[in-house]
Order: sequence, then structure tokens, then C-alpha cells
Amino acid sequence: MVHDHVWIENLFFDGTLEPDCGWVRHEDRPGNGLSLPAADADPFRVR
Repeated sequence: MVHDHVWIENLFFDGTLEPDCGWVRHEDRPGNGLSLPAADADPFRVR
């Protein structure tokens, strides 16, 4: 189990935001605002 979710989020996702008073807001990206750069995550893929 990985407890360091901040490390994982910043490693695998572009667009992570810091919470502000319990909210995370983005105004320029659809959905939750995250994107997964597949090339960066591929070395960790289980095959």
C-alpha cells in the first residue's frame, strides 16, 4: 500500500492542484483537471 499519495499524484498526473480551504478548483481543464502522461507512467506498468 502506498501512503505517499502526493508523490504518486505529482509523478503520474499533470494538473494536480493544492487544496484551498478544502476545495480544489481549476478553470481551464475539463473534468477533474488531471491528465496522465502515459510515457512517464509506462515504466511502472505491470505487464
